[in-house]
Amino acid sequence: MELRFQDPAFHDKEFTLMFLRSGKVVAKIGSGGTHYTLHPGSTTQVLDLHRTDESYAEGDPARHERLWALPQDVLVGKLLASGGELMRDFLSVWRPLRMGWMIRRGLAIGPRIATDLSFPEVRGIKMRDGQPKPDDPLHLSMKPPAFYEDVLTQPNSGYLMYDTRKPGSAPCGVFITYGSPPYVRMLWAKMRDLHKWSQRWEPFFHSICDLGAVEKAS
Repeated sequence: MELRFQDPAFHDKEFTLMFLRSGKVVAKIGSGGTHYTLHPGSTTQVLDLHRTDESYAEGDPARHERLWALPQDVLVGKLLASGGELMRDFLSVWRPLRMGWMIRRGLAIGPRIATDLSFPEVRGIKMRDGQPKPDDPLHLSMKPPAFYEDVLTQPNSGYLMYDTRKPGSAPCGVFITYGSPPYVRMLWAKMRDLHKWSQRWEPFFHSICDLGAVEKAS
């Protein structure tokens, strides 16, 4: 199964993202002869990012160029060194959400955030500029619910949230549903709080990327 959806950032180019059964993720922009592969290190225990020049034959050393690599134990050690503060800080931006409060505040439910559970047979995603097709499976899955209460029938899902009292089309937050009917609950986070969290931890994520760069050079 292949999904297509549109993003004007790519203009007239096509972005393809493939998920292989081996765990590898392959990305390609346009129709050129180069693609990028992220390998989770299922066998080697090393996360690896490399570029493939398809103009070279299989077996030619010039075909693959390693761009980044990081041993899994180094990554785990770095995460453990944070002492759980990373996740505690992330969880602190989420708060309980009630349907009545959301309606009184004029908060509208936006597109549903697609997950791998929504498309168990998906092995690739393509992004193209232009209008989505009405029958596109990803477009249909991401459509906002017809009624507020509909989200309570879809546990373990995420949605964008918009403030109808303010101009602009940018989402003001995101909320998730969890539990199982009829006891489905909701949590939400403001976009600005998520942005602040990412800014606070950006140096930490950069330090992990730098560890991979050092490993590549060693």
